[in-house]
Amino acid sequence: DHLALGEHGALRVHRNGLRALQRQRPEAVPTGIAAGSAMVFLGGMDLLYDLQHHKFADRTPEMAVEAGIVAFSLVFGPVTMLRLWRARHRLTG
Repeated sequence: DHLALGEHGALRVHRNGLRALQRQRPEAVPTGIAAGSAMVFLGGMDLLYDLQHHKFADRTPEMAVEAGIVAFSLVFGPVTMLRLWRARHRLTG
């Protein structure tokens, strides 16, 4: 499944970005921005799939969780990118 592969890759980028950020390393900025971008991409893909297949019409606990994941991805991804962009001078020296 291509989406699962993309999610696995995004998790690896997030983990590497978090490690770099904890160590105050300069690569935290591009890695973190890539991670935020991956969140936006995957959230958008999930949202479009759910809309195309009328998944939000299903009022199930699973779809409530899915809606929460989509909302989290589409909010937290841009917030991550913005915060790292604003901190880039401090992190890159």
